[in-house]
Amino acid sequence: MSEYNRKNSVSLTEELVSIYSKQEFRKYLLVFIVSILAFELVLGGIFNFFVAEKIEKERKKNFQSAWENYLAQKWKQDLSKITGYVWWEGIWEKLYYKDKQAIKKAFYDDISIKEEYDFFAVYINPETPEIFIEGKKQTKLIQLSPDIVKKLYKLQNRNKGINHLFVPITEEDIYLISTSALCDNKGNPKFDGIAIFGTRLESFLELASQIIPAKLYIEKNEQKEFFQTFHFPDRLNLQTKFFISLVPDYSATKLLNYIFLFSLSIQAIISLILFSLLASRYNEIQTKHLSRLIDSSDALNKELTFKIKELAELNEKLEKSETKYKHLIESSKDIIFSINNNGFILTVNKAMEDLLGIKARDLIGKYFLELAYNPARKIETLEKQILMEKFEEVQENKGSVVFEMIFETKNREPLHLDVRWEYVPYGDSFIVIGRAFTIREDPMLKFFVSEKKCYFVQNYITHAEQISQRITNNLHKYLNEHEYFTIRICLREIIINAIEHGNLEIDFDVKTKLKESQTYYQYLREQQNNPKFSKRRVKVYYSLNPKKLSYLVIDEGKGFDHKKFLEYIKSNREHSLPHGRGLLMTLGAFDIVRYNEKGNAVYLAKFLNSKNA
Repeated sequence: MSEYNRKNSVSLTEELVSIYSKQEFRKYLLVFIVSILAFELVLGGIFNFFVAEKIEKERKKNFQSAWENYLAQKWKQDLSKITGYVWWEGIWEKLYYKDKQAIKKAFYDDISIKEEYDFFAVYINPETPEIFIEGKKQTKLIQLSPDIVKKLYKLQNRNKGINHLFVPITEEDIYLISTSALCDNKGNPKFDGIAIFGTRLESFLELASQIIPAKLYIEKNEQKEFFQTFHFPDRLNLQTKFFISLVPDYSATKLLNYIFLFSLSIQAIISLILFSLLASRYNEIQTKHLSRLIDSSDALNKELTFKIKELAELNEKLEKSETKYKHLIESSKDIIFSINNNGFILTVNKAMEDLLGIKARDLIGKYFLELAYNPARKIETLEKQILMEKFEEVQENKGSVVFEMIFETKNREPLHLDVRWEYVPYGDSFIVIGRAFTIREDPMLKFFVSEKKCYFVQNYITHAEQISQRITNNLHKYLNEHEYFTIRICLREIIINAIEHGNLEIDFDVKTKLKESQTYYQYLREQQNNPKFSKRRVKVYYSLNPKKLSYLVIDEGKGFDHKKFLEYIKSNREHSLPHGRGLLMTLGAFDIVRYNEKGNAVYLAKFLNSKNA
């Protein structure tokens, strides 16, 4: 890339980032303003709700107190007028002599009574008409029904104090009736009879409104929409309740909401004005940036065109390389495959179908251990255990491992192949690239005559596999394939027995139970790590010449009663044996199978036909 184009591309990138950041800033600024207003709206609404509720609750208490104080003063005033100013016992005594003039004179002499009450009546007996009745001159004189008089008389006659009731005289006229017994000047009932004071409810409420800063209404039914309601007990059982509904001059809730919405509106207007000013300023800056962006876009387009051409050429090379790679993989006579970190097959080439008879697409996603030779269809087999240990080895070492594996063909026949696994890091995990190929014949085998070797083997099953492979490789010189395979299997079983039952002291019956519960290999690893057994070794001595093949396998265990065990397997060779099948095969494969007295060493020998050489 030229220096000029590089500068232009950098400049263009900077301009794009700058414009994008400014657009993002405007967007976030607007979102921030709207969020703040919404937050204030919610917070203010909640605050107003609780504050207004508290204010209204306090106002209700104040109105309740004012109403009760007003009633207390009114009742006190009524009681004082009845007992202290006019109605003393001398007046009531004259009533029994039918002297109405004394009551009338007293009523007209007391201007406060005459002007304050709409009517005044006195009854000596509820069965007879009133003794006296008067009212305001401008007010139509009312008549109480005999039924109401009887109820009032029964309620108040010879009882101290005053009772106050709402009494409907007509459907439109409702009176506040104050009833007192005929008392002496100390308020004690002295004579039979009652005195009644009546005031129109409208007049009563009008006077109350002058003291309480609210509007008072008469309602037959309690209305929930009113601020507060009061009512008097219906002691006459008139079957009609009258409520005094109180409505204040203003609502604290509405007032607070109006104030809050007004302040929020002012703040929203100021925020929008501020946003408009900032947006216009950023629009001006953005226009300048766009002009510089246009100047540099032509150079960048040329550079992009050049890069696209380079990329197309590179893609063409990659496609050719990939085609070549695929051709090499697919045309390979060796099996090339990959498995993931859990042992499942990811890819496999066509050679798998050629050698095993199994199509590649049928193997993708299968567990790699399922390819191991397993004619008895057991869940746990020695071959699978060896493969698992090899997989753990390549994972721990993060390198490569080479071993011989017996594959199972589509016809369930064994196929011996050499396998190489290679550890390949893949992201945070790894995959294993594998190659399986036919065992190459050793070109030096034709020059081989004889050899002697000695090995000290650790207590690992994989080591038994490796040693048995190593000390049988040259048997192809003197034995056919079937004889070679049988000797190798027998030798592997003998070394494994020396490891398991000899060095690790695993009892035959214990092994059977652990195999059934599928926990044997876990127990095997525990024994291998046991300090008591970890330093023990299996010694293998090997000798091969044109006349004789011999092995001596010695373990460091306690030994066993080999005579009894050999008699047992010989007498039960026709039956299914839980143990000893490997030893039974060994007896048939070798000419000499001889244990020492202790039972921790076995000598194996087979006489060869030198003509095979």
